[in-house]
Amino acid sequence: MRKSVNTSQDEMKPKLLHLPKDVIRILSIKAANDGTNVKALMQNILEKAAEQIKIDGVLSEEFINNK
Repeated sequence: MRKSVNTSQDEMKPKLLHLPKDVIRILSIKAANDGTNVKALMQNILEKAAEQIKIDGVLSEEFINNK
C-alpha cells in the first residue's frame, strides 16, 4: 500500500527540494536496495510522515481540510 494520504493526481503539486548530496546518496542506496527509485522512496517517506502527523493529532481535520 503505497499511498497513505488520500490525494488524487489533481491535488498533487510538484515541489523542488534542496538536499545535501550525502542525503541523496544515502536515499539512492536505500532505493536501490528496495528495488525502487529515489523519487518514489522520498514520496513514500514523506507521505508516511504526513500520515503519522495526522494520526498523532498534530493537525486537526479542520485544518487539513481547510484549503
